[in-house]
Amino acid sequence: MSGNTGLLLLIEAELGKPMYEIPTGNSGAEEEAKKRGCYSTLGVGRTAPQGWTDGGFIHDNLEGVQLPDVGKGFGDNKAADANGYLQYNEYIAYAVEQLRLRYLFRVGM
Repeated sequence: MSGNTGLLLLIEAELGKPMYEIPTGNSGAEEEAKKRGCYSTLGVGRTAPQGWTDGGFIHDNLEGVQLPDVGKGFGDNKAADANGYLQYNEYIAYAVEQLRLRYLFRVGM
């Protein structure tokens, strides 16, 4: 951030199913995910969207993409481990081929 301006990069990621799920940070997550046949890791956070919606209402290109339903808000993630310390879900992809750079936004802070 410089001069109260920041950059936000949005990336489309192919995470695959299933994802290796963990409640906390784990430096060995990539190896554990591979052992389980997973291409990515989901760090399960304690706060989550309370609903999801199809992105097609924003633009036709987003049809089939699941987005948080902001009308339903955010709250306690029932799937989170009580001992977990991640505030929000974290998605980790291990191969560059899983990622597609989509949008770069310049935002005022």
